Amino acid sequence: MTTMTVEGFRREAEQRRGARRRGAPRYPAGLVAFAVQHAHAARASGRSLAAAAGELGLSSMTLGAWLRRSGDAPLGRLREVEAPTALSHLAR
Repeated sequence: MTTMTVEGFRREAEQRRGARRRGAPRYPAGLVAFAVQHAHAARASGRSLAAAAGELGLSSMTLGAWLRRSGDAPLGRLREVEAPTALSHLAR
């Protein structure tokens, strides 16, 4: 069995998109698992969800959905952001 690469993922994803007449292509569990693993590597190196999705040729919405389905939060929702103190009086 060969090891999946980003380029290999992109090729297979493009083939699946081209084979569909309507709607989103269906990806096998192995491709989804590779994409989720790639997103984890992106997170570890400080890259964004959009960057990881772009590298794979996916939308960030698709990769985020796969992350949620695997039990992880999408990269943009991992940290809480405090309201600036100048606006804190509005949050009552």
